[in-house]
Amino acid sequence: MRLAGRAEDAAALRDAWYLRQAGADPGPAGAVFGAWRQLARQPPAATPDRLEKILDQLGLHWDGDALADLCTEIEKLAVSQRSAPFDAAAIAAEVVAMRPDAELFGWWLADLVLAQRLGWPQPLPLLVAQVFGPSFRSEAGGGRRIRPGDKTF
Repeated sequence: MRLAGRAEDAAALRDAWYLRQAGADPGPAGAVFGAWRQLARQPPAATPDRLEKILDQLGLHWDGDALADLCTEIEKLAVSQRSAPFDAAAIAAEVVAMRPDAELFGWWLADLVLAQRLGWPQPLPLLVAQVFGPSFRSEAGGGRRIRPGDKTF
């Protein structure tokens, strides 16, 4: 939620999603939760329609051609000879290069690509859970968070 610029904690996310009436809008926090929930409930496949739905849940809007290009890039990564974490990092960096305001979406795709490359039946939000952790901190930069596309990413 910090990446989305929101302050809700796990309890608030759970409440926004589960305590709403059936079919009711879960609000911004619930929509973000729904995007990550959807990640873990479907196979790791990227189609323009699926990505458009996720972008809508995250409050972002992209051109359809850009989404098709992103899906093509993910297809290329699926047969890459690099290690899976490097391909996940590559898609996150590409998304942030295209749209700096879409880092959360970049991490969503990174977790999808990681699962796809490792042959998992469903993705898990693993990488995004570490975004503010020590793995993505630069000692040289005074502990500054390393973002996709940064030189040391």
